[in-house]
Amino acid sequence: MGVESPIQAFRRLHTIFKSLKIPHALIGGWAAVAWGVVRATRDIDLLADIAKAIRPPLEKALQEADFESEWRKGGLDDPIPELLRLSHTGPWNDIGTPIDVIIASRRFEREALERAAAVNFAGWKAPVLVPEDIIAMKLSAGGPLDIQDAKMLLEIHKGRLDENLLCDSCALLRVTRLLRQFRS
Repeated sequence: MGVESPIQAFRRLHTIFKSLKIPHALIGGWAAVAWGVVRATRDIDLLADIAKAIRPPLEKALQEADFESEWRKGGLDDPIPELLRLSHTGPWNDIGTPIDVIIASRRFEREALERAAAVNFAGWKAPVLVPEDIIAMKLSAGGPLDIQDAKMLLEIHKGRLDENLLCDSCALLRVTRLLRQFRS
């Protein structure tokens, strides 16, 4: 087997999550790319609602698929309460694509997963959060690339966004004022 691309790694992980009925979707840079933003990114970020009861079979499936896993708990000031960090252990992986799975813990995250769309991406239908939710999450994250992604998504999808959903998502993540600044 040759070197695995980040999208191939995500597709393998998607198969595992789907088989265990774990709600999940692409977020982060690759989600922005899936919705039309042109930019380079290597790491994969997912949002998933992983119940504690499903974790033992998930761990087994990940290990069988050559993924190493590490559960991380955030601190008091950490915006991410829980994260599953995955790395590859197979000989086919020369690039070491990092994969972070943010564990859904808030109402917004679970509702965003329910709204996720199957996007034709790299030759298959990938579950991706809708642009409105990605914009809100990117504004909330606030890093330079996040802000740029949010601006690009607003421009690319101008006139096609569900304005009520966008405003509601931004309100839940407390970034409504920032959204207004970008639009003025």
